[in-house]
Amino acid sequence: MTKRREVVDGQVRWFDDDSLTEFWHVKATVLSDGAQQALGLVAYWAALLEQQMEIALIDLMFGLAHYERGRVMTRDLAATAMIQRCKALVKLETPEDAGALHALEKAATALQKRNGILHGAMGGHLSEGMVSVRNRKLGSISEASEADILAVAEAVFDAWMTVGNVPWHEVAKH
Repeated sequence: MTKRREVVDGQVRWFDDDSLTEFWHVKATVLSDGAQQALGLVAYWAALLEQQMEIALIDLMFGLAHYERGRVMTRDLAATAMIQRCKALVKLETPEDAGALHALEKAATALQKRNGILHGAMGGHLSEGMVSVRNRKLGSISEASEADILAVAEAVFDAWMTVGNVPWHEVAKH
């Protein structure tokens, strides 16, 4: 069965060739409206957490007075790399700073949860109110509910707030 692509009122729609029945469009997912909103919140807070990780790393390396210089060093780094470098710098500067290390662990855990949701291929329902989440790398399938997705958004939000609450300039000895 082939499908045909059309733009209707500025939106892409795919139709079955055999009929005029709409086959697929951008909002035609297996997710409820609430789950779609929760998924958007995961992405939103994760972007802010990654930005916060960059600020923390720059502050540790150079101080925020040298933000642009720091951006040269951080702009191509993945969040995981920024977290690892922050941990190394914190341990180098003040190994007893449990608050900073806790914030970094919280960020790492939250971003791992984010990856499981955002990078998982969400398919059909295994059970009522759930979507299947396929992990391509592990070759596994799990289930997620709207509440599960929202819990990931909460974890990422909390990590963003926690990382932003650390006085990184005081952790580093410039």
